[in-house]
Amino acid sequence: MRRIFAAVLLTNTSLTAFLAAIAWEALRLTNSAGGPSTAFALGSAASLVVGPLLGVRVDRLGPHRAFRISQSMTGTVALGFAG
Repeated sequence: MRRIFAAVLLTNTSLTAFLAAIAWEALRLTNSAGGPSTAFALGSAASLVVGPLLGVRVDRLGPHRAFRISQSMTGTVALGFAG
């Protein structure tokens, strides 16, 4: 149970930091308060479309491998976004 808690904490912390960075970048690019909300709306729409497909992938990969892959992908995107 501790490993699950640590995984959830790590995932939520990294996601929150990533979303905050996206909000600030959207605000900087659009110079409008609507920029971050538009970015989050697009992200939510993408999650709704891709979510069911990813659920099938997680079932096939298994939870441990899916977690490692998702963290690697999140890290890669965050590093690319920062660069």
